[in-house]
Amino acid sequence: MRPSLAVLAGLVAIDLLLRGDAIPTSFAVPPFIAAVMGGRRASMLTAALAVVLAVASGAWDGNIGDDAYFARVAIVAAAAAA
Repeated sequence: MRPSLAVLAGLVAIDLLLRGDAIPTSFAVPPFIAAVMGGRRASMLTAALAVVLAVASGAWDGNIGDDAYFARVAIVAAAAAA
């Protein structure tokens, strides 16, 4: 689970640094890393955290409520459910 959380943390840090250039759809990748390397429990926990962070990213990207924001959150949620 550690590699997937490290990747997720890195992606969030990049998103925070880029302010306004939203990359939260990339938050969909760490749950797949967890699924391959850590198993079901790690995948579920990483997926849940990725969705929460995708939702929260609208606050620091300044795009809460935009159509693109909802699309990005939906993409991460769909990937998390896979």
